Amino acid sequence: MMMKKVILLADRFNHDFVPLSLEKPMGLWEVRGEKPVERLICQAKEAGITDITLITGYKGEMLSYLGDTFGVSLIKNAYYGEENGVDFLRNHGLLDENAVICSSGDYYFDNPFTAADGTAEKAKIDTFEDLRVFDPKYLSHSGCQVIRNIKLVFRCEEEDVKNFRYINRRQTNSSCVFEVKGVNYIYRYPAEGIGEVVSWKNEKASMVIAKKLGIDPTYIYADADEGWKIMEFVGPHGKPDYTSFEDTRKVIKVLKKLHSSDVVTDFGLKPWEDTEATIENLNRINPDIFAPYLEMREQVKKLYDQTINDGVKKCFCHGDTYSPNWMLLQDGSAILIDWEYAGYTDPGVDIGYYIADADYGMEEAERFIREYLADEFTEEKLRHFLIYSVVIAYYCFVWALQRRALGEPRPDVEDAYKEFILRYIALLS
Repeated sequence: MMMKKVILLADRFNHDFVPLSLEKPMGLWEVRGEKPVERLICQAKEAGITDITLITGYKGEMLSYLGDTFGVSLIKNAYYGEENGVDFLRNHGLLDENAVICSSGDYYFDNPFTAADGTAEKAKIDTFEDLRVFDPKYLSHSGCQVIRNIKLVFRCEEEDVKNFRYINRRQTNSSCVFEVKGVNYIYRYPAEGIGEVVSWKNEKASMVIAKKLGIDPTYIYADADEGWKIMEFVGPHGKPDYTSFEDTRKVIKVLKKLHSSDVVTDFGLKPWEDTEATIENLNRINPDIFAPYLEMREQVKKLYDQTINDGVKKCFCHGDTYSPNWMLLQDGSAILIDWEYAGYTDPGVDIGYYIADADYGMEEAERFIREYLADEFTEEKLRHFLIYSVVIAYYCFVWALQRRALGEPRPDVEDAYKEFILRYIALLS
């Protein structure tokens, strides 16, 4: 059957092509002088196919020009973080038996839409290192800002920077491991829009402090304007198991050391005020998203007001103490990384975030707080930290609502913190 339609998938973030995929979606990486997505569109038109659809998602705005320039139809996969392009087509009734589907990053030596047997030879480019072999330009003149940054920090050549491996996409950034002259490091690439929420200047100052305190020895370099940073790669390590009190003690030991330092800064998280600012911004984007939670806001506000001037002193805090930011080393020690939200604030931010993300019940939360306070434990301080668990969970919940409004939904974060907030409100009110 003669193909009548071409569907190009350009919606996903390709882990195997970091660092290029951090900066551009598939199809826009220039390969031997051409952008694969443009090459495919032209090949389809040469074959007489004019019904061409491009499925966008990750960094889809960078592909929007193809609609006007090449006359293709654009469909956004708003769920690209949860379902791939084929699943999206199937789930939304967009599959067509007369259509041929291919990746926008595929590079065919001959026109795949005119091949008699439909099996045109495709270049084997499955990773960034494959691309460097196929197109040697990427060895020394990649045009990739990430590699350029690394080159400047280490005073090396582009070809010295190799073996990129994606780690994960976190709530506020993506990270990858890379190698320079046989040594592994980590590059942090900030998520879009996060610079409007956090101060890279303050984060850099906090990392310098944390390194001096011996709490995070991984810091190498951070750009205070753009938000990217380079860290030492830590060998075999684990993350805290929220169900293990042995791990809890390791975490608490670090937090007590951090909170007992005499560091004072002119910046720091203000969980209630910062959440209010986020809601204001959220309402400008889409006022309907927060509307169902006005009562929750009032309930959290009543609890938060009880902590004001209750005697718990501010100190230097991390501000983002959930499990992924901890490294438990083989020697039994712990490292706390990622300092975007650090500063001088209420210690309840650090204690509450760990409790909320662990989804502890009231008994587990009290055990954590008792261990942290030790001889300074009082019922009043216990209530303070329990309330702050709600306050910081609310902060994270509203953050997730804003991500949904911006087209990057995090239902896992949104649902988990909402349930935690409602459960604790019922117990503390």
